[in-house]
Amino acid sequence: MTSDVPYDDYQLIIENSGAECSIAEAHGVMTGMLCVDESVSFFGWQHELNSSRILTGEFDAQGVEHLGALFDSTRDLMAAGGFGFSPCLPGDDVHISNRVRVLSEWCQGFLHGLGSADIEMSWPGECKEIINDFIAISQVDSDSDSEDDEASLMELVEYVRVGVELIRTELLVVPSTAQSKPH
Repeated sequence: MTSDVPYDDYQLIIENSGAECSIAEAHGVMTGMLCVDESVSFFGWQHELNSSRILTGEFDAQGVEHLGALFDSTRDLMAAGGFGFSPCLPGDDVHISNRVRVLSEWCQGFLHGLGSADIEMSWPGECKEIINDFIAISQVDSDSDSEDDEASLMELVEYVRVGVELIRTELLVVPSTAQSKPH
């Protein structure tokens, strides 16, 4: 994870605000936005979540503080490179079917975050293939709990983690592929 606060605590902050999304989905949106534009602010992320109706509700001061720290930590880890970034997902103590569902929500959020940029994108390098894989992951449904499924989930999470870094690197290295959309 990207912060010292456990996933369950972030999820509780989201639930206490009255929102019905998961912190994973909200974190996915954040990550997608930061891949396209590393200058996105915490308030820009909040605005996107509110305007797209992903995250509505009121946060208390402590909730804003913790979510701001998650945003800062995520942005800093992504900027540092070196694959230190991890998606905000529950721990191994959560049943595998719930972890698969949450990974799916994270990928949905990530794809939303990529799409929220006001640009037309010609996806460079391996980006298009990774994005197609994220689309497939966002549609996964699992009711199994075998050890093979556990290993597969671990591989998927690692693929997502590395895929985010590759997309971010490709998009920041090839800025000429992004063009403003006509309004």
